[in-house]
Amino acid sequence: MDAAPASFWNLIDAVCIINLDHRTDRWETIGSRLKTIVPEQKIHRISAVWGKKLPGYREHRLFHGITEEEALFWAGRAGCVLSHRKVLALVGQNGWNNTLILEDDAELLDNLDGTIGYLLARTILNTPRWDLFYLGCTPYSDRAVLIDREKTSQDTVNIARIVGPLCTHAYLVNDRSAEDYVNRLPDENGIWAWLAWHNSLDSWIANEYGNRTAATILGCYPNLVIQGQSYSDIEHIDITHNQGGLGGTPHPVQYIGEEQFVRMLHTPKYLLKRQLKIAAHYALGAYYHMAGYRKFSVSIENAGYWGAIKAAWQVLRQRGK
Repeated sequence: MDAAPASFWNLIDAVCIINLDHRTDRWETIGSRLKTIVPEQKIHRISAVWGKKLPGYREHRLFHGITEEEALFWAGRAGCVLSHRKVLALVGQNGWNNTLILEDDAELLDNLDGTIGYLLARTILNTPRWDLFYLGCTPYSDRAVLIDREKTSQDTVNIARIVGPLCTHAYLVNDRSAEDYVNRLPDENGIWAWLAWHNSLDSWIANEYGNRTAATILGCYPNLVIQGQSYSDIEHIDITHNQGGLGGTPHPVQYIGEEQFVRMLHTPKYLLKRQLKIAAHYALGAYYHMAGYRKFSVSIENAGYWGAIKAAWQVLRQRGK
């Protein structure tokens, strides 16, 4: 007799929900939803880091010449980075093999059992040395390597190796990759300088890991978990996300072979395009005097738009040496 297929929730040792202490509304919403589908002993509420209370807030040079609204924006991003680092550290401390990390605005579009649950479990068990597995994200590139797929009553769910994701509201991490991330992310004493360069947690993951051939980052098409509509403590506005969720319109994707995927990551054209995108990002931030980009202000003050990109490109080249 064939053994029953593995269950997704049986493979998950812990579900960690990052939640600010004052956002009891979000905790009640996501907590009540999860308790209907996940064993309660696996659910862990993680008190999120409140960026305004971090040392150096409003004192670090990142904050020079910016408004209180802009400062709160960076405080939110700092809290996000350190909150995820806090969870990743708990993975190693508790000996969890597979951990699902959710932000408190995550909205599950499926119970992740049945056909979809078996697909996820099969991917976890059969994909060698995966690093991160996103159940919802905005893809960094429209090219991906198809790993597995299943047709459901709602949609065809595809699992693919992706270049690099944006968004951090729902992802799986294993014990090996969690340890690596903890060692590479800043603590509260280095967070402001880290943000001045890397901008955000998801940008760092996309740029530092998503473009490595040695890293295996997986994602779902369409998304199985989206960010629900609510007030954002980072953006300080009500946000509605359109993230290509299950049963809706997925993000466009072109599936390619593994060899073509690896070649793409190594082609000079792709590497140049990636670096120029990063350079343009920082150049625009400096050119328009956005918070966190003061390091470029002297060299680009009278340079114009393309001069700003050139100046940022030179800084990136020096940083890479």
